Amino acid sequence: MKRFFKKLKKHWITVWLVAAVLGVGIFVVIATYTGIYSVKRVVSMKQPAGVLFSSNSMQPSSDTSIPTRHLTTSQSSGKYVYNLTVCDFAQSDPLTRYVSENGLFYDLTAQLCVKQNGEYYPVSDTTNVTRDVRTHAENTNFAIKYVSDGGTDVSSDNDNTERSLANGAEVRFPDQRIRPQQNGSVLPNGTNKYAVTFDPYELGDNQLIDYYIKVRATPKDDSLPTLSCYLYLTRSVTRDSAWRGRLQELTGHPNYDAYNYIIEGSGKGTVTVRWNSSYIDVSEVFLAQNGLTGSVVTEAEDANHNVWKYFVLDVGDEVNGTVISRYELQLYKNNKNENYSNVLNYISCTYVAD
Repeated sequence: MKRFFKKLKKHWITVWLVAAVLGVGIFVVIATYTGIYSVKRVVSMKQPAGVLFSSNSMQPSSDTSIPTRHLTTSQSSGKYVYNLTVCDFAQSDPLTRYVSENGLFYDLTAQLCVKQNGEYYPVSDTTNVTRDVRTHAENTNFAIKYVSDGGTDVSSDNDNTERSLANGAEVRFPDQRIRPQQNGSVLPNGTNKYAVTFDPYELGDNQLIDYYIKVRATPKDDSLPTLSCYLYLTRSVTRDSAWRGRLQELTGHPNYDAYNYIIEGSGKGTVTVRWNSSYIDVSEVFLAQNGLTGSVVTEAEDANHNVWKYFVLDVGDEVNGTVISRYELQLYKNNKNENYSNVLNYISCTYVAD
């Protein structure tokens, strides 16, 4: 062993040079292998960064958290048609498309709903939606139709039959396809378009029912998010400033535990909401959210032993850069002996312009 180390010491420089050459060889092999692996990653069908499944209205969401898309129009009569899109790119980057030889596939559904007590229900729901509302909905013209895939014409493998939404049943457009770019062309442009028709009732002045259209797009590719929203239409106020209060639910239904009172309009000023506290209470959450806690005034008891209360709400001011044009106030029943045949007898709304 001593003789071995003696020889090793004698030829130490030679040993060191051999080891160095072997080390460089191993490094080159590793570097060469890594370089080949990197090239394979670059040419693979890897999706670009970003969510390559989007819409002009729908957002990534879950069953328990669906956003509302509020649409407005100055149109005052007739049907209103809104073009809903489903795209194979992020809305912020339309040039970066979903990569697939056959295109992007998804299912689209649409359903007519109403909002009651803060919850959304299909108008076909016999448990939570009254017969009057269901009957009214059945006579409306809410509908949805596939229109175009952004190509050179409207023909495609997607069914373009108009579907009525009036009965509240879920309308399905299965196996929808966004066609990929062809031969380097910018067409098709990665956008499928659907015409969503709102009934003329939505443009009137005295709606007693607030309809919402629930739309959902579910991609076949599990790596992409499901998109959904509730579409809601109102007519923009273009006349002189005015605010009004109305009940969202139809009156004359004593089975409700609570009601939604809508305060909406335009113009800067104050809105005074006055209610009969012997029959209804207002939401403490609403008061807190609008800085009204401690601002409720109680009037003297009237000749019928009713106690009226009121608050004054400043309207028309900007909040975080946005002028609020709609408030939802929850009303709660507090008199079990009253049939509540007309809740509007117990609340009023008065607007005074600045």
